[in-house]
Amino acid sequence: MKPKTIALSVAAVLLLILIVQNTGAVTFRFFFWKLSMSMIIFFPITLLFGALLGYLAAGLLGHPKR
Repeated sequence: MKPKTIALSVAAVLLLILIVQNTGAVTFRFFFWKLSMSMIIFFPITLLFGALLGYLAAGLLGHPKR
């Protein structure tokens, strides 16, 4: 197996363990909004949101084509 595949597999397993072990409720407050949800839902949403922001930032702020 390639080292990149192994690293991604280990990261995915660690993320899955983190999600499964944190099932308590969390309250998210943003200005006037208040949202309560289980951490098992909050972690993947936060991960996807961060990945999307990183992808967009890399595309918008990345090196210009030569």
